[in-house]
Amino acid sequence: MKKFIALSIAVLMILGPTATNAAKCKFQTDIASRDTGEKVRWTRWVRDKFYHKGNYGLLAAVSEGDQKYLAVQVVVGAGARYNSDIMGGVQVSLRPTKEALDAALVIPEGATLSITMADNTVYELVAENEVIGDSDFVTRGMDHYSVASYAVIKYLLDADAIAALSAQRAKGFKVQANGKEYAFSFGKKPVDKIQKIIACI
Repeated sequence: MKKFIALSIAVLMILGPTATNAAKCKFQTDIASRDTGEKVRWTRWVRDKFYHKGNYGLLAAVSEGDQKYLAVQVVVGAGARYNSDIMGGVQVSLRPTKEALDAALVIPEGATLSITMADNTVYELVAENEVIGDSDFVTRGMDHYSVASYAVIKYLLDADAIAALSAQRAKGFKVQANGKEYAFSFGKKPVDKIQKIIACI
């Protein structure tokens, strides 16, 4: 009986952390693909600390069959002045088209996601496909306007990437888009948000 109890405790000690982590995994999508029959899972989005007013980023881990990804959802804001033209002898402000607004946030195929780890090393992932953000007016004025742009980008995770990102906590990340970098910070101390969601897939 004592041997059985000791064996049970040993098994629980080994499986305990895995079982606890599995219990904490929450998915917003957990389905089988209609096209391929493969399992598709997206963890719930995890928000980071606001880096600066108007911009924020969310993270999710994704598995689609055998492929695994780190997904980043970004919302960035920008302001600009209206272009103007003379119509009928009167100077008027020209409102940008929807197409022009959407060009405000473009993540090209091969753009990098740079993740700063706890030891200050930077690990880079690459965007699998081009993503064109969805943008719209937030505020309008007489001669200026503000726009919010939204995009979800998937970065492929191979075995090396999973091992590297699971080995230590992260401080923040930078998304490359439009020749710029949008930076997001987890705060003063590294956190295990990326480790936790990757463990779920």
